[in-house]
Amino acid sequence: INQENQKGGINGQHISTIVYNNDYTSFLARQNVKMLIEKDNTRLLFLTIGSQIFESIIDFVNNGDITAIFPTNGSTEFRKPEL
Repeated sequence: INQENQKGGINGQHISTIVYNNDYTSFLARQNVKMLIEKDNTRLLFLTIGSQIFESIIDFVNNGDITAIFPTNGSTEFRKPEL
């Protein structure tokens, strides 16, 4: 991340890591993602963990509010190419 930021970031945007604790609950995960979008102006979620967590935030992804890469869960529901 530091190396990429030293080169100017991605498309002029520096990369930063923001972590919020969701206690592995859907309610907090949803609140946190909403805060990441609205307060932190986040564009990317990386490595979300848990089917119920991803299910609680999938509408943000489907609406184009945020992009999620490498979600980790056991559900085959989230392995569809159209997602």
